[in-house]
Amino acid sequence: MSITFQNNPKLSIFVPFFYLAWEDDILTHKEFYSLNDFIGARIWLSDAEKDYLHSKVQFDSPPGRSELFRWRTWIDSALNGAPKPANLTGLGLLIANKDRPAFTAEDINAIAPDFARLEQSFGIMGQEVIASLRQNRETITHRHKTIESFNINAMAAYLDGDQAAIIEKVRKLIGSPQFELQDTSDIPAFREQVMHWCTLLAQNGLGAYGYPKEFGGEGDMKAYFAIMETLSYHDLSLVIKFGVQFGLWGMSVLSLGTEKHHKKYLKDIGTLALPGCFAMTETHHGSNVKGLETTATYNHADKTFTINTPEKYAR
Repeated sequence: MSITFQNNPKLSIFVPFFYLAWEDDILTHKEFYSLNDFIGARIWLSDAEKDYLHSKVQFDSPPGRSELFRWRTWIDSALNGAPKPANLTGLGLLIANKDRPAFTAEDINAIAPDFARLEQSFGIMGQEVIASLRQNRETITHRHKTIESFNINAMAAYLDGDQAAIIEKVRKLIGSPQFELQDTSDIPAFREQVMHWCTLLAQNGLGAYGYPKEFGGEGDMKAYFAIMETLSYHDLSLVIKFGVQFGLWGMSVLSLGTEKHHKKYLKDIGTLALPGCFAMTETHHGSNVKGLETTATYNHADKTFTINTPEKYAR
């Protein structure tokens, strides 16, 4: 018989932890690893039971909506009964012991402290979490009890279209430990983090994707914008940094430069060996680059620029 929560109810003690991790997205990539380590260290679980539980907390493989709905149903049933749990561990024990005793009083005394430490290590405030789970959430999803009613893989293939390969490459990259999001208010440190992410993308050939092949790219602008769109699911600061370096800066050199500039700069721009920026604004044009009226004309004879602002709102 295959292992499931239904035919092996003691495993259901983990259901509230799994549900909270996926439904509210409160755990980081690192904490998912910690949860897996916690499962692996439980001597009262068999190897097969551990494998089953590990399968429920794979960071890159979330449960389907129907499974989340099933977990939520079990949680609601336990919360509506008696006694009332004080924390996630107590809630998990109520679910596990609902139909028949999966844990004796002696078992509970032995394992509860470990689960309490797990909650504490993740910064989970038991009573607050239980109170939030009791709330009646009036979202469309919760009101209509939406469950999976179509083939997710087929829908993803349809949406990704002919860019599926590059989109999947970016998804795997931003889902790796190197791209783990950090909750920080240290702006200089975060800027360095975003710069590091951009460097990793460049090292994987993604920055130069829209440049001609002879300058280190793939000559594929459609794929370049698919990369940009996929990055937006990770961090918008990264999208801006990526777009300015390889788009506004690099594409300006590509579109406005000559072959001499292409040969001299594009490869280094695409690898981030040559960081750049893009600055512009006019009173009446803001970030509307196409509408700019002020021009700068280079004078070869004396190596100067002549700046022409045709009217005051072009300043």
